[in-house]
Amino acid sequence: MFRYLRLLLLTVSLISPLVFISPVNAQTMTLRHAINTVQKSYQGKILKAYKTRIEQQTYYRIKLLMPSGRVVSILVNAHSGQMKKE
Repeated sequence: MFRYLRLLLLTVSLISPLVFISPVNAQTMTLRHAINTVQKSYQGKILKAYKTRIEQQTYYRIKLLMPSGRVVSILVNAHSGQMKKE
């Protein structure tokens, strides 16, 4: 019984650091994915799209020409996918 418990604890102690490393190695979305996400949410023509860093975080800034003629800039967080209209 104690042998199995010991083996289980050893296994968990070896695997758990790998689980906690994942935020450091978190995948970021690609520019193409960010553009597709914005196009699904906003009706407009893509004028410009590029990667930028703000406060040590990666974002994609996507500029759209809206049907009304206004130019709108959308900021997409590369890690969370959260969009913010500027």
